[in-house]
Amino acid sequence: MKWLANFLKPSKRFHRRFKYHLDEPSPVVLASGGLGWGGDAWFIASDDRAWLRPVKGSKPPYRVPSMEEIARTPRNGSRIASTFSGAGGSCLGYRMAGFEVLWANEFVPGAQESYRANMEPGCVLDGRDVRTVAPEDVLGALGLAKGELDVLDGSPPCQAFSTVGRRERGWGKEKVYEHGATQRNEDLFFEYARLLRGLMPRAFVAENVAGLARGVAKGYFLDILAELKAAGYRVEAQILDAKWLGVPQSRNRIFFVGMRDDLEFTFEFPRPLPHRYSILDALPELVDEPNGPPRKLTIRELKRLCSFPDDFALAGSYRQQWAQLGNSVPPTMMFHVARALASALKPT
Repeated sequence: MKWLANFLKPSKRFHRRFKYHLDEPSPVVLASGGLGWGGDAWFIASDDRAWLRPVKGSKPPYRVPSMEEIARTPRNGSRIASTFSGAGGSCLGYRMAGFEVLWANEFVPGAQESYRANMEPGCVLDGRDVRTVAPEDVLGALGLAKGELDVLDGSPPCQAFSTVGRRERGWGKEKVYEHGATQRNEDLFFEYARLLRGLMPRAFVAENVAGLARGVAKGYFLDILAELKAAGYRVEAQILDAKWLGVPQSRNRIFFVGMRDDLEFTFEFPRPLPHRYSILDALPELVDEPNGPPRKLTIRELKRLCSFPDDFALAGSYRQQWAQLGNSVPPTMMFHVARALASALKPT
């Protein structure tokens, strides 16, 4: 086998390396910098480069629509309010599926700047800590009454449960964000549930790291599930892998989807696609780097691996942009979940 490229992570605190073939999906893009499980990722290829090229006709070419194309997507009539919106990965997936994002909350300044640069006209961006946001604030900003919103989306920060983080050793400790503010991550899902009770949308979607349902974190998972059901919803939870939903990256996330008890809607999670995309599908130019400079992944390359449009604007330093991509739900992954939700919300 021949080394094709060695992409170094921004930080040199970790020195483990993992070998990855270019014909496989990328390891997970970590918000802390790097790929995989806290180390640098080595991408390797066979000397026979033709073997790496996808066979024509075997699957659709990998392509993420541009921001202009997404803006022209026909609306499906459903309206979204989003919490913990980050740079806008989840919201972009909803927009790709035809939803209208009316309100979003994100309190990290760098992520706010990125979100603002890409949000659709008319969307309200609330920059407060979610703990200070009341359901009445959201309804008042949108001119809606309780129960009239279609979907509440949310991705509460999840470092406390991530299998690449400190797990239970970090519980009860506050995370310091780039602008100096602090939050206890493991409590934020219950802030989401508080807003859910006050808004009572027709449906909700909440996602988190798969580690929430594993090991000692299962207690939190069961508490969260009970809280969401007690809010008045029939709730389904499932771990999905982004590589089977059109993203050239192996990324497991747990999704909670709830349909309000008084409505006869039935939701089914999207089925895995019959194909998956590789690093080479997303970045075919890598095959022309015979030995590969020991260089860092560019932001454009990271956007491709995270299924963001090439023209999606990101603010901040290289490290901050990497973190925003690593923290985001891959838009194409959310598109498939959102499309399934749109189908469920259609009147029978």
